[in-house]
Amino acid sequence: MRVPASERAFWDFLRGVGGVLLAAGAVVLLVRKSGQHGWGDPARVALVFVPAAVLYLLALGERAPARRAQPWQSVLVVTATLLTPVVLFEFLH
Repeated sequence: MRVPASERAFWDFLRGVGGVLLAAGAVVLLVRKSGQHGWGDPARVALVFVPAAVLYLLALGERAPARRAQPWQSVLVVTATLLTPVVLFEFLH
């Protein structure tokens, strides 16, 4: 059974938006828990590392070698790439 192009585009859009919201939620929680009575350093590093790794794995997991990347995969890779410096700065902190 083939999925119509409009329905597939809708699900692709939701995948991309979901990845951006996951990264934004991780950054917001990091900012919120970075105060004096917040979480410890390893927890804050894990807080941003796990979403970045999940976004990379989701973006690279379904791609066949001969096919081009789907737009939602590109969105997830760019989002994970933008989240990576946050992970590195938290690791250095």
